[in-house]
Amino acid sequence: MPLVDWRMTQLVRGTEQRSNETMHTAGKKEIDVLSKLGNEDPEGKKHICKLLSHFEYKGHLCLVFHPMDMNLRKLLKTYGREVGITLTGIRMYARQMFIGLHHMQKCNVLHGDIKLDNILISKDLKTVAICDFGTADWSHEAVITPYMVSRYYRPPEICLGLKYSFAMDLWSVGVCLFELYTGKFMFTGRNNNEMLKQFMVCVYVSVCVCLRFHPPSWCLCDDVISACCGWEKMVTRMERAGLQ
Repeated sequence: MPLVDWRMTQLVRGTEQRSNETMHTAGKKEIDVLSKLGNEDPEGKKHICKLLSHFEYKGHLCLVFHPMDMNLRKLLKTYGREVGITLTGIRMYARQMFIGLHHMQKCNVLHGDIKLDNILISKDLKTVAICDFGTADWSHEAVITPYMVSRYYRPPEICLGLKYSFAMDLWSVGVCLFELYTGKFMFTGRNNNEMLKQFMVCVYVSVCVCLRFHPPSWCLCDDVISACCGWEKMVTRMERAGLQ
C-alpha cells in the first residue's frame, strides 16, 4: 500500500502482517533477513527491496519499503500478454536478478518464493528488485518440506523432498525468465508428481533436439546414437508430435 512519510516528505510503500503469533514471528524473521541484506548493501545496488523502517500498530507489524511501480506479473500482462516481452528487456532484468541472487548467497539467505509476483520494477521499467522475504530462511536453518516455493516455480529437489540450497532460487529465476520471454508458464503441474513428469518431458525433448541437430563429437554413427538413448524411437515420437 502507498504511504506518505511526512517527516521525510517522500512516498514509501508499506506491508502489513496479520496480528496473530505465527504471522508476527514470520514478520520478525523477515525483518532480520532484510536488515542483514540491507546492512551488506548500504548503497542499495544489489536489487533487493530496501527495508526503510518497521513499526507496530494495534498489534499489526508494519514494514516500510522503498516504493516501486509494479511487479513483473503486471508488467507481463500489460506489455507482453501471451507473447512475452523483448529479449533486450529480459537480459537487463536477468542480470539484475542474478546480482540479487549473488548478494543473497553472500548473506546466506534463501528466498524460497521467487516468482514474477515477488519481483518489483521501477516506474521507468529499468530496475527490478526482489521482494517478499516472508518465507526466506538462513541457508543453515533450511528445513526440508515438499511445499517450499510456489508450485509452478518449484525446483526438482523440493518436489523430491531432498535437501535444497541456493540453486533453488536460481531455478525459480530461470522459470521466471522463460515466462517473460514466452508469456506462458513453463511448468503447470497440479502437484509435485505432475511437476516431476513435466521436468522429465522437458529434458527428454531437449536431448532429442540437441542430438538431432548438434550431435557431440563422439557420435560417429547413427548406431551409437541409437544405442545411447533409443534415438530412432525418440525421433519417431518427435516427428509424430511435430517437434522437428
